[in-house]
Amino acid sequence: IIPCLDEEENLRELLPFLIREPGLESRQITVVDGHSRDKSLEVARELGVHIIELPQANRAMQMNAGAVQTSADILYFLHADCIPPRGFKNYIEKAIEEGAWAGAFRLRMRSENPLLRINNWCTRLPYLWCRGGDQSFFMTRACWQRVGPYPDVAIMEEYFLWKKIFENRIPYRLLPQPILAHARKYRYNSYWKVQWANFKAFRMFEKGMQTERIAEYYQKRLE
Repeated sequence: IIPCLDEEENLRELLPFLIREPGLESRQITVVDGHSRDKSLEVARELGVHIIELPQANRAMQMNAGAVQTSADILYFLHADCIPPRGFKNYIEKAIEEGAWAGAFRLRMRSENPLLRINNWCTRLPYLWCRGGDQSFFMTRACWQRVGPYPDVAIMEEYFLWKKIFENRIPYRLLPQPILAHARKYRYNSYWKVQWANFKAFRMFEKGMQTERIAEYYQKRLE
């Protein structure tokens, strides 16, 4: 399930990669578009994946729409600017066969900045502040029925579900294979500026502040 808004360039890389995954059919790939203005939908149609069109973008609601319109036993939420490891389907299925209800991959940022190795390394740690949508997010249908859907929030939607997983002691697995993610925020902002914004946003989340306020703060802090 791939939420999408103006991701034409990234979909041209991601969708062919997914279609080449052994055992994965194009109809099992769902792009949920939030009214893109570029050729994202054309790319998705050309490659024969399932498409859901929504009148506006809201990543949480887009992922909910994808989950509702599939009967699959395993749900895998993936950002359009991320590339999972080759063989990801087998890794996920194996983790679930071994008892996990949910999980994610480690992260590897597509950047030459050596400081981002710190971020990459932290994704192996079992803490809420180390989770994020760029790592992707898989779960069984039973897990989704217990912790889902994503709340209708402006930002940090994955953290709400991960918090429920931790609080309810739902078995999860952090897989060691890395998923590749674009470091778009770091193109225009310094490393420390982004880390401070991330830290403040997470602290606001912990305090239960409205996500609209968190999103407003985050957008003002970063270009």
